[in-house]
Parts: sequence; C-alpha cells; structure tokens
Amino acid sequence: MGVCFIFGAAKGAMGPPSPVPVSKMSENEYLRLFTLMRKLDFILSILIVLACGFVKLSIIFLLRRIFLVYRPSRFGYITAAMVVLITAWTVTFFFAEIFSCGVHINGYWSTQEKDFKHCSNIDAAVAAFVISSVITDLMTLILPIPMVWKLNLSTVKKIQVTGVFLLGLFAVAASVGRMAVVLKAASLNRKFYPDPNSRYLGLPTAVDYG
Repeated sequence: MGVCFIFGAAKGAMGPPSPVPVSKMSENEYLRLFTLMRKLDFILSILIVLACGFVKLSIIFLLRRIFLVYRPSRFGYITAAMVVLITAWTVTFFFAEIFSCGVHINGYWSTQEKDFKHCSNIDAAVAAFVISSVITDLMTLILPIPMVWKLNLSTVKKIQVTGVFLLGLFAVAASVGRMAVVLKAASLNRKFYPDPNSRYLGLPTAVDYG
C-alpha cells in the first residue's frame, strides 16, 4: 500500500487535493491524473481488505497459540469459528471490491457515465465493509479477556494483563474514526455529485488505508 501512495504522490495523482483543478492544467493531463488516482484507489481498496483480514487472523492465531491447550475447549471452538468467519469476511469483501462495478471493472476509473451506470453500489459496499470491520475488531478484542481471568494469577496481575490486551481499544477507536470519515465521505459524494453530467472528482477515502 505504501508503494501505491509513494507512486501516486510522485506522479501528482495523490497527495495534492484531488487532481489539480482542470483550469490549471490541460484537459488531457487532468484526465490522466484522475485515471491514475482512481486506479491506485482501486488497488488500495483491495489491499486494505486483505490487510485487515490477515491482521485479524494473525491476532486470533496468536491467541490460540497462547491460550489453547491440547484438548477440546470452548475457547478453541470459538476461535476456530472466528477464523472461519474472518476468512469468509475477507474473501467476500475481496471479491466485492474487485467487482464493485460488476463485470465492468474498468468502470471504476473510466468515464463518469460508466461510473454512474455500473458502480452505483460502491458506497453501500464501503459502508458494509467499515461497519463490519468495527464489529469484527470488537469481537477479536474481547476474545482473550475471559481466558485471562481463568489464569492462576493474582487479581492485580489479571487486571494488568487485561489492560495490555485492552490496548487494542486504540485500534478499535481508529476503526470507528475510519468508519465515521468513510461514511461521511460517501454521503458528501452523493450530495455534491448527483448529476452524471457534472465533473466527477471523487472522494478517495485514504483514511480507510490507515
């Protein structure tokens, strides 16, 4: 993802506020930068799904490594179910991002007419992704807490260990902030660009990649 940002900034398609207004450059140059920006946005939207999915899975496997004993247990079943859930979640949104414009994949970075015709469900898919991401973050966060309180430790140490795991609240807070910004951006996008004949600047939600 970092390579995409660096490449986009080097080419002038990312970093400045959208592509520079068309009044300050030729029409062809504007369209070139706009197309590059949308292509990078498309790649990033796919990579963020994979990144989120793999991070969640790595945390769950780490928790299984720490707490799972070599016999059937409720925690083992719950974490196994979470692995299946997160894997299905990742695969679902991976393909949802790729086919966000149906089989007309290039509609994502093509003309606005194609965008409005084939990519009308992008906002709904993005909203579903960020909301479900917060929910799965919360589910992952609370997984280890019951196991900590079953350990043979003093109450003070249990509180300390719980506090360490609850540092994950910062990640959840970031997810909530990302969700708020993404949903607001989608709302502004519908408000300011309802007319397919108007110039579409787009609102790439770069916060979603952080």
